[in-house]
Amino acid sequence: MLTITKHCREKDDIWDAFVMNNSINGTFLQTRNFLNYHKQGKFIDCSIQVSEGLSDIYAVFPACELLEEGKRVFYSHLGSTYGGPVISKKHYNITDVSNMLDAFETYIREERFSKVILKITPDLFSIEKLDLLKYLLGLRGYYQFSELSSYIDFSSYNSDIISNFTYSRRKQQKKCIAAGMKFGIIENDDDIRQFHQLLKNNLAKYNVKPVHTLEELVEFKDQRLFDIIKFYKVVLEDEMVGGGMSFYFNNTNIMHIQYSAAKQNMGTLSPMTFLFTGLITDSRDIGASKLSWGISTENKGKNLNMSLAETKESYGSKFSLNLTFQKEFTTDFGG
Repeated sequence: MLTITKHCREKDDIWDAFVMNNSINGTFLQTRNFLNYHKQGKFIDCSIQVSEGLSDIYAVFPACELLEEGKRVFYSHLGSTYGGPVISKKHYNITDVSNMLDAFETYIREERFSKVILKITPDLFSIEKLDLLKYLLGLRGYYQFSELSSYIDFSSYNSDIISNFTYSRRKQQKKCIAAGMKFGIIENDDDIRQFHQLLKNNLAKYNVKPVHTLEELVEFKDQRLFDIIKFYKVVLEDEMVGGGMSFYFNNTNIMHIQYSAAKQNMGTLSPMTFLFTGLITDSRDIGASKLSWGISTENKGKNLNMSLAETKESYGSKFSLNLTFQKEFTTDFGG
């Protein structure tokens, strides 16, 4: 019989070992090591583990509780790009996944959640495609919405990097080279500070702040994510005019661009083009199989940022989908 237990900090190591070593779709973004960087109290954590007995874990759901008009929502997870369920390799079969979802929905009803929102790991970052999970969620009445993402597949990419670009992108890259731009890896905190300031300046025109503070980025580099995070810079005449940050997903050997920023009003020069060319080259040279750009959509996929999608496409990218599943449980409570 499957049982569901709420996660507690004392079991962080067990959780993380399962996500990174024993699951079919776990990434560092679903580990407690990553999720715990958020200050306590920022989210109402309601993460759960589905298991048989004490140690046979079927799945974990990193999740937090939201309130919508006084009603409880099980959301997986506001503190991460992807949530749950994170499913065991051993139990990724039709019977066990069905039983796991049955136990999960029983728990949701018993806990009187009105809605479930599951941000599942994209196939790009999963060891195996999650078609079985998607089908079983659809069978149970979950509504699916899609966000358009982009990635470069190095197995079908020309070895001459810029030959994969559009003509205008190649022209911009050559102008940057002629101007003397230099690409490099950021290793010191002062450069990270300059990069973070560039990022703040870029986002200010949208009245948005970076998701992560400068202090959090430094902590990522020095402690929490030191083995999977990388920072980049573009320098022109001793001034940082561009910068980026990437995460390495070692379970599927994929580099992901998390942040990028560049100095504005550079005339015909495009430090962002030079940054991306360097980042693409570095990712290929370290042996990554793919480079992920992330989504080009807003409002749960209802709005496409055409110019952003076309920009990513201009570097020779392909398209994939990030899926979120949602279900209302209000009418299922009975008396």
